[in-house]
Amino acid sequence: MASEEKKPQRKHGRSILAMGPGNRKGDPAPVSQEGQKRSFAQTASDVSEGVGPQKDTDTAVFARKQPKSEGIAEPTAAPFAEIPAGKIRSWRYKDRTALELEDDEEFDNLVREIREEGVLTPVLVRPLEHPDSDGHEFEEVAGFKRVSAAKLLGPNTIVPAYIRSMTDMEAARAQKSENTGRSKPSTWSDAMHYKRLLDDGIAKSKADLAVALGLDRTTCSNMIRIAEKMPEDFIKAMKLTRLSFNVLMKMVSETAKLEGRDREELIDRIVEAADDINARPDKALKLLESVVEEFQSKGAPHKPTTEKWVFNSQKGKALSTKKADNQVSFTIHEAALSVVSHDELEELITKALVDRGLKLEKK
Repeated sequence: MASEEKKPQRKHGRSILAMGPGNRKGDPAPVSQEGQKRSFAQTASDVSEGVGPQKDTDTAVFARKQPKSEGIAEPTAAPFAEIPAGKIRSWRYKDRTALELEDDEEFDNLVREIREEGVLTPVLVRPLEHPDSDGHEFEEVAGFKRVSAAKLLGPNTIVPAYIRSMTDMEAARAQKSENTGRSKPSTWSDAMHYKRLLDDGIAKSKADLAVALGLDRTTCSNMIRIAEKMPEDFIKAMKLTRLSFNVLMKMVSETAKLEGRDREELIDRIVEAADDINARPDKALKLLESVVEEFQSKGAPHKPTTEKWVFNSQKGKALSTKKADNQVSFTIHEAALSVVSHDELEELITKALVDRGLKLEKK
């Protein structure tokens, strides 16, 4: 019987990810949420019944029998193909970002499953009118995590996909539908997604956007407010994709109450707490409330008594300095300590002082 035949093994590009703890040979591999929801299993009978190029052999895109999928509702008469990951580009209006995957506990498990079994749940793509300058022929609409994981394993890793021509709004609806019952994008990613749809005229108004995506109008309005009003310093210093709706709304509403120097002072104080907030997102609301209460109890100075500077990097806040009278203090943050050690910093500072004539004694 066909069901008893051995499943053929797909070959994939070599992974660039190192196997982490629990990935050693013989260890049980955790199953990601994506993997638990898969229903497409490649069988020998599938291969014998549905092999054949959709276009020509140069495209390396092959049509085959459509599998059943719990992740995406099968569009009527939608073509199905197996597409090399390198031919699929990200969609401008996707509701997740690569940065968010860094905090996704299941993403490494998904990469490992795809390395061993291939992509088992089809994604949804739409065809490009012409290949772009990078050789992409399709645009990913739903299945960002699966496509991202496949690309990490090599551009020739096969991704099963439904192919459907659709407008941006139709694609946004399909993307939202595909996320139902799966791991949700972060509040921040969703907020930026809605803002881009509105800014680019995909939806004419917040009300139109809410109706098109089946959102509560108040929630939609608040999400867009988060994206529009979030202070730039918070975007640079904090990992906003880790934070809940309530925390993001608190950050926006508290800073919106103030103007001028008072507002800047509160923003500075919240940025000073960024390391704690990033490290303990589950406690972020209490940490934020504590900063706001302290600020309100002491009152914001209308004239700064110290000079304060915050140096941000691509990894977040790296260095804070304060200068008051004849004293200067430096605070080295997580981003800086990820590239330089405490001993190296100490050596740099002491050497600079010794070179200028000071005799130092370490106690």
